[in-house]
Amino acid sequence: MGYKASSAWDKFAEHEPEAGRNKEKSHQGFGKFYAKEIEQLKKKPCCRTFVRILFIIIGILTIIQSIVVIAVTIASAIASKLFNREQSSRLVAMIILAVTAAVTISAVIYGLTAAIMVILAIIQAVILGVCMKVTTEDEILLNRSLVDSFRLAREDNPRHMKLWATTQSDLNCCGVYSPEDYRRPNLPPYFAPDVPISCCPGYDPHRSELVQEREREACKARHEFYESGCRAPVLEMFKFTCTLVLSNTILLIIFEILLAINAVMVLRKTRKHEEKEPEVPPTPMPRASLIPPDYCLQNLNKSDCEGPPTPVFSYYKPGSRCELEIWRGCPTNNKFDNEYLCSHFCIFNFITPDITTPISYEGSDQCSKTVTKNTCNDGSQNIVYTFNSEKQECLPLVWGDCAEPNIFKEKQTCIDTCTRWQDELTKLTEDEVKDIKTVLSNYFEAGTNINKRLKLTETFEDTSVLPPNKNSEEGKTTTESLGIPETTLRNERIKPTETTLTTESTVTTESTVVTESTVATETTVATEMQLLQRGQLQQTVQ
Repeated sequence: MGYKASSAWDKFAEHEPEAGRNKEKSHQGFGKFYAKEIEQLKKKPCCRTFVRILFIIIGILTIIQSIVVIAVTIASAIASKLFNREQSSRLVAMIILAVTAAVTISAVIYGLTAAIMVILAIIQAVILGVCMKVTTEDEILLNRSLVDSFRLAREDNPRHMKLWATTQSDLNCCGVYSPEDYRRPNLPPYFAPDVPISCCPGYDPHRSELVQEREREACKARHEFYESGCRAPVLEMFKFTCTLVLSNTILLIIFEILLAINAVMVLRKTRKHEEKEPEVPPTPMPRASLIPPDYCLQNLNKSDCEGPPTPVFSYYKPGSRCELEIWRGCPTNNKFDNEYLCSHFCIFNFITPDITTPISYEGSDQCSKTVTKNTCNDGSQNIVYTFNSEKQECLPLVWGDCAEPNIFKEKQTCIDTCTRWQDELTKLTEDEVKDIKTVLSNYFEAGTNINKRLKLTETFEDTSVLPPNKNSEEGKTTTESLGIPETTLRNERIKPTETTLTTESTVTTESTVVTESTVATETTVATEMQLLQRGQLQQTVQ
């Protein structure tokens, strides 16, 4: 046994460098997973790729422009509402533009059809044409709103006072038409008008006007207040916001139309490509499978089937790893020649074990014909077999004796003709065939050894001479009764047999297990029987 173990480890040591080389190859081979996708990317038409990239760029620009339109329309709506509440139609138009811009963002993000882009562009263009142009009537309404708001501010209305303070400070203006709007009726013209501190350059909006009273008086005395009125700047600001909304919305409409055209081009290119050649799905990227296949979860059979010790890789679920093991030829699953295959099938599992591809029949028309249930001849019916194309198996059928091709009197004939079982034998790989051959040879060798031992045991039982019972006088046989001197028998015996004779009675009376001492005992008994027969012949001759 010691020699056997040492030789096994010597063979393992010989295979160990090869296993290491396989391990290195397995680490270098993971790049093969991406090779197919890269090749398919190279084969794609350049024009179609450019159109897709252009679609993405225009989509991003459309989203950005939609956000700008939303911000501009909200700001313009707030500015219009400050002085003029009568322009409700313009306010509604601003709100609709903001909503359509938001819908545009959603359409781009969720990849909706080009028709939606065209509809949104039409709605936005109509709103711009109807509501965004500043007319003379709009200027008159704005002027009236400014006068009314200034009058309310002079009457100490808190909202309008704050509004005019902010407007005059931001636009560097004073009053509606000029600072003279703040002059009191009974005040002589050589005195400065009673302008608020917001008309002065040193106005601080974060401080109270009472605290800044001295600065206001100094500003009045020095005539440092703004000389122009706020009507013209407010009107210019109103026109500027409308122009800003108009220009940004037009730019958004252009992007939407370009995106719609580009989407149509992408759709046409995709349809043409699908009509020309069906696209083969690429090899999926390696991703760790949550549940490996069943054969990866089985334990490696490490029993000794008298095969050569072979280094193989086996998958272990704790840690999801592939370990190097020694296989001795017993039938087993979860055995791979190298770490690459173990990782490919058990860790990076691309095969769904629940989905199986049935092998359908593609043979002659005989097996694909449907059998009718008509009755012919004398109306007799027999049990025959027919091939079912849907179930891919031979099924029994009550046949009405009509001449039809898909009829077989024996099931085995149907199987041999229609199921193409011979093709299944060619689906094994070379490594699988070697493994099966090794397992079968080890199995048959083990069975042959067992049969040899059984035959030796039977021979021993037939030829062995059991020692007689000491209590019975019958059946006593001695060398002296056979006429052979005991000294002659001792001289002709071989010395090793003297030690094995003592175990003969023990083996025959206590156990029937075949061991190495049993084989030696059998040899001794055979020698003894030959000597006995020789003694009988000598006695007969004498």
